[in-house]
Amino acid sequence: MVVRYGLLRSMLAGAAAQAVSHLAFAWLSTQGASIPALVVAISMDNFSQSFGGTILVTYMSGLTGAGFAATQYALLSSMYALPGKLVAGASGFMVEAYGYTTFFSVTAAILIPVAALIVVVWRDPRGGLRPAAEPEDAQASP
Repeated sequence: MVVRYGLLRSMLAGAAAQAVSHLAFAWLSTQGASIPALVVAISMDNFSQSFGGTILVTYMSGLTGAGFAATQYALLSSMYALPGKLVAGASGFMVEAYGYTTFFSVTAAILIPVAALIVVVWRDPRGGLRPAAEPEDAQASP
């Protein structure tokens, strides 16, 4: 998909797929004890996590410099995982207060700011992947 449609379009598709998988869990919470519904929701989640995760790894790999790729990638992947770890502690309280259907619907709505961020990066002429060019004054030797 990255080769055919580009990295940023693929990131948007991956984010949308992950939002749909959250909506699948919201739907699952209305189905009662249904093994087929569980299979559908988990399959959608596994696909979307694999698809979106692969696209994200591709993007973060493009952000790293050759000389410091391991360190930079480690920092980027840690920053990527941190918000989920912080929110995970409160998720049980949120489910208890609002129920699973509302909880998963709200988590699906996180797609909105994610999509907005992807569009901002997309409009950047550098695509978020290359360092900014130095001003001409900085390139001139004193």
